[in-house]
Parts: sequence; C-alpha cells; structure tokens
Amino acid sequence: MSDAASKDRLSLPEFTPAEFERFRTLLQEKSGMFFDHNKLTVMRTVLQERMLALNLIDYDSYYRLLNDHSYSQPLSGEGKLQPPTGHRVLSREMRRLVEGLAVNETAFFRNREHYRALREEVLPRLFRRLAKTRHLRIWSAGCSTGQEPYSLAIAIVEILRSQGQSPTEWHIEIIASDISERALRVAYNGRYRLDEMRGLSAEQIKAYFQPLSAHTVATAPLDPDEIYKPGHNTVIRHRQRMAYEINPQIRQMIDFNFFNLTMAHFPQEKFKAFDLVLCENVTIYFTPEVTRQVMNNIYAAMNEGAFLFIGYSETLWQVSDRYKLINTQDTFYYQKPFPHEEPSRYLRRPPTTGPLSDDGLMPPLNRPAGSSNRTDELARRNSKPVEPLPSRNNITDPLPPPTRPVVGEMPVLGGNQPPRVITDPLTPKLAARPAPVRPAAQPSSVSPRPPTPHPNEWLTLLGEGRQLMKEHEFDQALSRLEAALAVGPIEVDTLSTLAELKLKLGDYARAMELCLKAIALNPLAESAHLMLAMIYHKEGRIEEAIQEYKNTIYVNLDAVIAYMRLADIYRDTGHQRDALREYRRALNVLQQKAPDEIIEDLSVGLLMQACQQNITRLAPRSSH
Repeated sequence: MSDAASKDRLSLPEFTPAEFERFRTLLQEKSGMFFDHNKLTVMRTVLQERMLALNLIDYDSYYRLLNDHSYSQPLSGEGKLQPPTGHRVLSREMRRLVEGLAVNETAFFRNREHYRALREEVLPRLFRRLAKTRHLRIWSAGCSTGQEPYSLAIAIVEILRSQGQSPTEWHIEIIASDISERALRVAYNGRYRLDEMRGLSAEQIKAYFQPLSAHTVATAPLDPDEIYKPGHNTVIRHRQRMAYEINPQIRQMIDFNFFNLTMAHFPQEKFKAFDLVLCENVTIYFTPEVTRQVMNNIYAAMNEGAFLFIGYSETLWQVSDRYKLINTQDTFYYQKPFPHEEPSRYLRRPPTTGPLSDDGLMPPLNRPAGSSNRTDELARRNSKPVEPLPSRNNITDPLPPPTRPVVGEMPVLGGNQPPRVITDPLTPKLAARPAPVRPAAQPSSVSPRPPTPHPNEWLTLLGEGRQLMKEHEFDQALSRLEAALAVGPIEVDTLSTLAELKLKLGDYARAMELCLKAIALNPLAESAHLMLAMIYHKEGRIEEAIQEYKNTIYVNLDAVIAYMRLADIYRDTGHQRDALREYRRALNVLQQKAPDEIIEDLSVGLLMQACQQNITRLAPRSSH
C-alpha cells in the first residue's frame, strides 16, 4: 500500500465493534454469509479499501450504497454474465464487498479422491444411465475462477474417448455459478499462467489449452485475495511466465452465471434437473440455517439418482437426511435416492443407476424440453448388503451449533500476549480404545474387497500398527494400518489410528480426510474431532479449529488438550477472558489426575504448571 493510501486510511473513522456488527448483520441478511469476530480486521481492511476507491469518508454513506440497487449494473465487458433477479439479489457494491471477504482458493482436479470417484464410478454410471438421451447436466456451484468446471469438462471428454465415444455425440451442459463477478470474468476468459495450472499433466495442457502470445493477459490470481483490487476492472500481469487459454471445444461446454446460493428459491428455467452437483467449500461461510436451506434447494434441483459432492471439511450431518451417503474410491459423497429407496444417509451403500427396462421407469423428471425421463440399469438389483453406519438412535445428543461470539466482548486481534509455556506439537498422542463390536463388512457390488483369510485379521494388523507407532517404526506401521483398512471393516478406530500416523508423517490432507470419514461413521469420535481441530489450527483456519475443539469437549468434558489448545487460540488472538476460562477448565480436570500421568507426552504436573502460569499472566488483564 502506498504512503498516500495509508494516510487516507488513517483519516477514516474508527471501525468499532458496533460498526462491525452492523455490516456483519447486513452481509448475513443479503448474502447469507456469516463472518465470525475473527474477521473484524479483514472486514475493516476491505471496507476501507472500497471506501477509498469510491471517495467515501464515512461508514453511513457506504452502508447506504450497499443497499442501493440502482447501482447494480454489471461491469462493462461482461457480455452475457448477468446477475439473476429475485430474492436476495445483491447490489453491485455488495458483490464487491463479498468477493473481497471470501477466499476463492481453487485448483485443477482439486480433491483427487473426488475426481477418482467421478472418473471411475459416478460419470461412467451416468453415461450408462443416460445412454439413450445422451444429455448430461452438471452444476459447479461456487466455481470461483473456473478450474473446477474446466476439470469436469476435461474429465468427461477423456472418459468418453476412453469408451470409444465422441464428446460431440453428447449434449453436455455444465452450469458454473459464483457470487464473485471478478472470479467469473477470469473463469469465462479461461486464461491461466503455467504456475496456476497445477493438477494438470503436460499431456492435458497440450491437449486442452493453447499458449497465449499477447504481452499481457488477465489470468486467475496466484493469491486468491488479489481477485479484489480497488479501482481496477481486471487483474493484469505482464507476461513474465507462460500463459495458456482453454480450448474453445472445452469452453463451449460451460455456461457461466452469477448466482447467489442463498436465494429462497432457485430459478427454474436453468437451475433444475441436474445429474451431478459439485458444491465444495461453499457452505463454510453459511450459518446452519442457511446451509439447510441451500441443501434443500439443491436437492430439489437434482434428478432422482443424481450425485452431490461437498468439501472435505463439510458434512450433511444435522443438515439433511434426504441424501444417501455413498462410500467408494476411498471417499464419501451423496446421492439423491430413487423413489424405491429409503432416503437415509446413515446407511453406507453403493450408488445405484436406476431401472433397466420400461417397466421400472421413474416418474417424470423435471428436465428441460427435449430430454427423456428414461434411466438405465438397476445396479441395486444385484447389490449385496453392506455394513450399516451408526443410526441416530446410537447418538445421545447432537453436537451443539457453532457459538457466535458477542461483539464487543472480545478485543480486536493482536496485542501483547504472554509467552507460550507448553510445547505445541501438531500430532496428538491418543490412547488406544477398544475396538467396537461390529459385524464384518460384506463386499459391495461396486468395489469388492479381497477375501479375508481370518475374520479378525484386521484387529491383529491394527494392534501391530499401534505398537510400531509407539516404537517410531512409522513405515512398518503404515503398512500394517493400510492393510487393516483394506481387509477389515471401515470403522472408527482404524481410520483414527491411520489419521494419527498420517499426521505424524505430515500428510495433513490425507489425515483430514480420514478424520472426516471417522466422524461420518460416528459423530462422537473424539480423537477424530481433536485431530481435525489441530489440522485446522495448523493451517490457520481458526474459526473451524475453535469449533472442532468445542466439538471435542462436547464429546468428552475431560478433554484437557482441547481445553488448553482452545485457550491458546483465544490467548494468541487477544481474547483474554475466554482464554482464562479455558485454562481454568483444563486445570480443574488436571487436578483430578495423578501428577505423574502422561497426556500427549507431557506429565499432568507439567500441564498444570503451564495452566497456572497462563492463568497468573491473564488474570490481571481480564480484570480491567
């Protein structure tokens, strides 16, 4: 930022907690997005940048502008990219603010396990189902700068060619939508620097992109925050690196649209009759109520048997019971049940394709004109029973909803904090728990497991893996635990232990996936919640870390490490009263234990000392 801009910003009024609450409430009402108090500094920065760009000197004027729908025309040069009309339509300036606050992080073929499931299970199944109509409709909801819909288009072309079919023989519709007009412009242009094309092979770049020869190109920003630049219509960089543009044959498969997912009802002329929906890492900004509304609307916009993919850190637990939970290709996703199926997501089943003959046709689907209602084969006819997941009856109480902090109670991030006393290792030392008694999982019709010579072999492998972890023989431990997962039932202890090892080895992405799978199996899996919180904490995803530490404490009120790490977050972000409260709760639990007991490689006595030192340092601060 220039010196002049810094001086201009200093001339603006103070952004008080009351102003933060006013703008946060407006953002939630207009966009459905909820911003925690930790976003105060970010919101202040973005608001002040927009005010300087618009030559506004007070927050009241900017607040009125956010509600001014006469200032809602799209930017020049946007072509057919027009915002929808109806409930919760955002003014142009509100869209600017939202895109400045939201993170547009994406990549080609991101979430590899999801794309493996798409390539090997979902898309081939849809091609068989729709073989007569040859009409496939997909929605990339929250497409950001376009890597997701282009990845889908490339995957579709590759699958069809591998089957000896031509993509031109199919009517492929990929509806891509986002709330950020700047991100959509980059997506529509389809131009990327070489260092932004991670996830693509050299062969894919050669086959589906063409090099650009212009001296400057507007491309997707390397830093997601750079999508937003006050006073600039595009992100322009001099061509210091190689840049590429998506081929027209791929681009024509995609229809880009402005769209606010939090609208009360989706426009029926376009957002309906989808066979596949990807809505990944979008609902993390929404309140539970808004998330439920969005997922219900997506459900209504899907055909029977359609598939839904959400982000690794997202779940439909306590959101919707209407979808069927699917577990194939080492990942989880969802399917809208056919009429003959029970819509319970607490049963892990293979995906189904629908009836084979005219006698079993589904009721008419709400497809666009010219498409057929016919589906194809009934995979469910030959499917074998699979191991049931825990039902709601096995869960004592649901996890509490995210706690919203009271504005004004916590100071702005920063300030002087007492030094960290305890060590802060990322990986937890989790005590082994007895394996639950479960019926052995039987192989599904889709991805059969190899035969198991001994029914309890996986328990032996799990025990050996744990022992090898204690001896720091991590390579051998990894081999045993992966074998246990391969030959035994997919259950919480195996997933959690393997996640712990992956955490020790620094494979955070795989550890996170395993934790989420364990939580999907049992929402009260304490160790999975704790490890997930630690990963979020390590990655700087503070709000999500706080919630997972709270979930851990909800499951186990004696979770000392969760109390202390939650207290560390509050302390380091300047929330002194909350930090003091959590340290005192941890100390209360520790006082019930023997001083020489070991918790996460540290003695109870040492942990008590750490709590007492932090309490001593924080108590005088909190009294003022």
